[in-house]
Amino acid sequence: MQMVKNILLFGLVLLVSLVVFAPKDRLYYLAEKELETYDAIISQERIEDGFFGVEVANAHLSIKGVEVATVEKMHLSWVLFASSLELRNVVLDASSKGVVPVSEFNLSITHNLSSPKSIGVKLSYQEVSKEAMVRLVDEETLRIEVESIEGMEWLKNYMQEDEKGWYYERTL
Repeated sequence: MQMVKNILLFGLVLLVSLVVFAPKDRLYYLAEKELETYDAIISQERIEDGFFGVEVANAHLSIKGVEVATVEKMHLSWVLFASSLELRNVVLDASSKGVVPVSEFNLSITHNLSSPKSIGVKLSYQEVSKEAMVRLVDEETLRIEVESIEGMEWLKNYMQEDEKGWYYERTL
């Protein structure tokens, strides 16, 4: 029994040390390389490794060569079964304001392995803060669900309403 405890303790220490001492900046570069396949490039950023994630400061996002946003601070973190991405002070370029009439906002995205087909999203700007769920309904349908779009009326053109609230569906 004592040996089983020691083995479990060793396994736990090994797992925690792998999470803490893993080269997290390499995972960031891997994600950045994946974004390049969609013609999205993050540039001019400053990266700092942390215990459970990566801090990125002053990142500029360009899509197809056009700069669309600047992110003052980005925090990527992951701990075993959960991961999150927090974007602070995202400032959109003037060309994006025709689609999204918000110039500066914060965005938080979370994912948990216990529900692999859904992602939690929280958007906040000025006095407005909204949470949404992004779900993969089946292999071909993506659904974004929001309870209320009060304060975000500009979304009405993109979304439909049902008994649970507002939603946007797209076939992939």
